[in-house]
Amino acid sequence: MAEVRQDDALSRAFQLIEDGQLEEAREIIQSVLADDEDNADAWWIYAHALEDADEARRALNRVGDLEPKYPGLADLMAYYPDEEMAEEQSRPLDLDDDIFADLDDDDEADDEDDFFDDEPEKVEGGNTWFRRLLIVAVILLLVVVGFLVLNSRDTDDADDPPAVAGDAAEPTLPVVFLPPEDDDEPEAAVEAQTVADLSDIFSSQVLAEDVLDVMETNLGVTQIVSVCSDPDESLRDTIQSALVAFSQNLGIIDAETEAIGVRVIDCENDEVWNTIGTPTDVAADFAEGEIDEAEFVGSWTVLGF
Repeated sequence: MAEVRQDDALSRAFQLIEDGQLEEAREIIQSVLADDEDNADAWWIYAHALEDADEARRALNRVGDLEPKYPGLADLMAYYPDEEMAEEQSRPLDLDDDIFADLDDDDEADDEDDFFDDEPEKVEGGNTWFRRLLIVAVILLLVVVGFLVLNSRDTDDADDPPAVAGDAAEPTLPVVFLPPEDDDEPEAAVEAQTVADLSDIFSSQVLAEDVLDVMETNLGVTQIVSVCSDPDESLRDTIQSALVAFSQNLGIIDAETEAIGVRVIDCENDEVWNTIGTPTDVAADFAEGEIDEAEFVGSWTVLGF
């Protein structure tokens, strides 16, 4: 139960970060770390709530100490300068008063000053540089939220309902494409063959009734396979097994497909637990041995529709 409460708190903190309420997010995460200072997920999200680049790097270093192969860690660390560069960025510049006098007469420069004058008091040290990484950080945060959902499923209390990522990842009902009213026997035969192929590819999975969807997601045109799971199974293992099988059989997807995904469903109650996907080029690289499993897992993201 304590782990579930921590996951709920971290999901709330993530939402606050997306809304720009960094101080409130930090307070929530600090309370989680007070109870469990070795929580790598908490340190990861905490790094994104910090406005000081050096403090954020220290938080990421803590993640690396706890879980060296934490998904997305190496990519984000690459954007952080070393301490010497960060000190150089935070050092104030010595500018002559004449320079500012010239700027006062330059209308275009005044427009740029007005743009950056919204919150001048809040810019500290490497904070300007840090904000440039906001888009990258948000993308990586989505990956983390997906893993929080996976971790929250592994609980010792069998009576607890399956934990999901709350506000960060709203469950999405599967899209069902109704067949045309006219009976086209050749198309029906092709569809039956496709289902048969999927049954062979995902032989270790129980396929949902509406097994295959093609839809527009945050990764582009995405082909999604729906598989069944139950509370006794590991959501992480189910997704990983299905995505690995899918990546090794990319010949079944259409040429215009930009991503593949897996939707995990409680088929007994018709409830979607999560939908995770990855770009097809990354899946192809993994299938061909160009990247290892850790890099492949790091490319996963929660699909948005």
